[in-house]
Amino acid sequence: MHIATKIIIFITMKPSVLALFRKFSKKDLVKPAATKFAYAFIMLSNLLDECVYNGLRSLMVCREYMRKIVTKSQKEEELSAIVLSPFFWRNVKEIVILCTLILKFFRLTDREGATMGLIYELTDRMIEKISSLYCIDSTRLEEVKNSGIERWDTLHSPLYVASYVLHGIWREKSPQMDTEVYYGWMDVLERHTHSDVEKQGQLCDELDVFQSI
Repeated sequence: MHIATKIIIFITMKPSVLALFRKFSKKDLVKPAATKFAYAFIMLSNLLDECVYNGLRSLMVCREYMRKIVTKSQKEEELSAIVLSPFFWRNVKEIVILCTLILKFFRLTDREGATMGLIYELTDRMIEKISSLYCIDSTRLEEVKNSGIERWDTLHSPLYVASYVLHGIWREKSPQMDTEVYYGWMDVLERHTHSDVEKQGQLCDELDVFQSI
């Protein structure tokens, strides 16, 4: 991400280099924006666009560009090597793949209405999908997966469990049948009814009716 930002800033901040790039690409680069996850995804996805990808690589081997950087610092030469490096593009592709799953999760949980019940299940699904990726560097995959698991662990509060069980979208699934969810759900019932077993039974019956609708 940091390296990609440096490349884009270098090209877009130098009018002569940007003009050269536009000779090879009909599509412009997307400039980076600080601390905006979704925008960073758009920026990196744009780099993988065939027109931009080919334009950048053509620029780096262009004679006119090479003449411009002959008298420049080592920084420009390093950036050229990065753009022509398969390793750099593999990293960009991996980040975009991972960000696609995370952004899909954000879009679903950013909808209007009750979302707390969605977050519990969708976080779990996102982690499963990330874990199933085989095209990602194992170290990076483990790092992202662990971050997701750490976040998911914070959702193990009874309040999130209750929101999950009572969310209409999951009622046919009967989420309380899962052992982990069951204990969280029973904890909510005990607190709400002050350990009144009869009231707990009534609420369980009402849940059955709700899930059968």
